[in-house]
Amino acid sequence: MQSVADRLDSSASALYRYFANRDDLVAAAMEELLQTDPIPVASRGWREFLLAEAELRWRLLSTTAGLAAFQTNRAEMVAAKRMHRLVASLQERLRAGPPDVAAALERIIADPRAHVMRKIALVLDGLEARVQLGR
Repeated sequence: MQSVADRLDSSASALYRYFANRDDLVAAAMEELLQTDPIPVASRGWREFLLAEAELRWRLLSTTAGLAAFQTNRAEMVAAKRMHRLVASLQERLRAGPPDVAAALERIIADPRAHVMRKIALVLDGLEARVQLGR
């Protein structure tokens, strides 16, 4: 709290008028950072949607010192709320798509673990192929 207060040319006690503790301050800062970029537009397609979010996360982590290392229940809750909004937006877009895409989405929702495990296997297969090619 003191280092933040110093940067604001204020006092730590002044910050405590607005934030109960360090976790609240960091969560508020994360909310502010994440609000600078709205949820990507799902109509651009799922790949562009996910790439836009990945770019935002990279920019935040590379320009905001300490964000990657800071974890609290409140900060995780802020990040989880955004992730829930991202997933809901993407699901809405996919459900409105072609019937085969909507059916695939429903299968994923019904058994998300199997879907995630298939994706992990795909990534590991790709890494193994790269290692075998010497890349």
